[in-house]
Amino acid sequence: MKMLKFILFLAAIIIVENLWPGPYRPDLFLLLIITYCVYHSADSAVPFSFAAGFIQDILFSLNFLNTLTKTIVAILISMIKDKLILDFEKLSLILIGVFSPLAIIFTASLRYFIYQQAVAWDLFFVILVCNTILNLLFGFLFLHIIKRFEIYGKQ
Repeated sequence: MKMLKFILFLAAIIIVENLWPGPYRPDLFLLLIITYCVYHSADSAVPFSFAAGFIQDILFSLNFLNTLTKTIVAILISMIKDKLILDFEKLSLILIGVFSPLAIIFTASLRYFIYQQAVAWDLFFVILVCNTILNLLFGFLFLHIIKRFEIYGKQ
């Protein structure tokens, strides 16, 4: 039953990511990875993050920067989460606030250095702020759904 809930939750994330209108969109895969990393150990969180980033790349971009970014985020969260003594929800929201802009900056930097794609800095900062705010707003909803339906089990 827990696996079915998780698969339905992942399907909902894919549908929302695919149908979201406009240029500013929450990174629901990042929210999934952050909450999964906070709740689980590094042994399962890092491979899960790699797989989730790979699925996101296959479905939406095919440049494989999401795979690298999500895996690095999982490694960093796994290294620092035990040093922060907070409950699941507070720690998740803090990490969403920290890693949302860092993931955007890291991905844009990789696009610039690997693919030589120019960055329009004025638009970049607007996207950075809007996507971070959207991730934080969706983070509250995300955490409520995880807690309500016990996606990761009892907390």
